[in-house]
Amino acid sequence: MTRPTIAIHAGDVIAWMKFATGAWDYNVARGTIMNRRTGRPVAFHQNGDGYLRATVTIRGKVIDILKHRAVWIAAHGILGLPLDYSLEIDHINHDKTDCRIKNLRLVTGKENRNGPHPGKLAPETVREIRRRFAEQAVSYRTLAEEYRISQASVSRLIRGKTYCEARYHD
Repeated sequence: MTRPTIAIHAGDVIAWMKFATGAWDYNVARGTIMNRRTGRPVAFHQNGDGYLRATVTIRGKVIDILKHRAVWIAAHGILGLPLDYSLEIDHINHDKTDCRIKNLRLVTGKENRNGPHPGKLAPETVREIRRRFAEQAVSYRTLAEEYRISQASVSRLIRGKTYCEARYHD
């Protein structure tokens, strides 16, 4: 029997330390992280994979902190993460910028990559959202609430950044 490899991302440890020392404050319901010293949100930027990340430099070494992991740690503590990487943090609505705790869950890697996608919209639904917005009938906020997706997802969908395979017209 092989033992699982136990490892922790450096970014996870830094995020935990920021919360434990009080340097960062968080609102897990909103998925926001504030710098207590400045009173401003911690600057997270979208990486090439679509995840939000912040970088910190410690003793000359640059370390990435992924926002969804930081929010999970804020809500559940560092021990809320499986140390053997048997589980991953999944964005339930598949919007990698939506880091509210209610949108995050632990799943196996296989479930994360191959499982059902409950937040995935049907092409007909995507076309309906685009049509309704184009007719100026509803706002991003209203569409987000009705279809249970984030406003950021509605924005990307309408701008054609996501669901490109769902053409605007049949």
